[in-house]
Amino acid sequence: MTGTCFNPRWTRRLLVAVVGLALTVPTVSFGQGSPPPWEQDAGSSGEVEWLGWGAQGGFSIDPDQLVIGLHTDLAAFQEDLLFRPLFELGFGDNVTLLDFELDALYRLRGSDLPGLPYLGAGLAIVHYRFDLQHGHGASNSEAGLHLIGGIERDFDAGHSAYLELKLGVGDVPDFKLGVGFTLGRGRPVR
Repeated sequence: MTGTCFNPRWTRRLLVAVVGLALTVPTVSFGQGSPPPWEQDAGSSGEVEWLGWGAQGGFSIDPDQLVIGLHTDLAAFQEDLLFRPLFELGFGDNVTLLDFELDALYRLRGSDLPGLPYLGAGLAIVHYRFDLQHGHGASNSEAGLHLIGGIERDFDAGHSAYLELKLGVGDVPDFKLGVGFTLGRGRPVR
């Protein structure tokens, strides 16, 4: 399939998803009469709690790329379950990648490590734009899964940073290694 990187149909769907997420996050935790996130008890009532937003970067293999992106963290149903919707851009290997992911992460408490380890999985929808010779290109959209492992560490003012490894299953990058940070967390992870 030939076309541009920003196919109008793909762009509209992505824009609707991002705007929908942006409109949902504030209403989830700041409903009428509800306390701010730092005063809420995560997951005890079975509700979704907004924890913060941040950025991440790293590299992927197959395709070999530099990857950057933005995410938000949501806690749901119980304290150790975290959802991290994210949007990433990948550059390199004659491919431009647009990636929307919904990751579910489970925190493993009780370790003696300096941070809090977690495991998870995520669904990814990836749009590839292939840069071919003579100014021509092709594009393709695919879906796949990620198996995730990482460690997260808290810092002052409730901010956190993480190191994460993702293994791809299906038509997504085979391997990703990245670091990220989250600002505005309601309370410390640990």
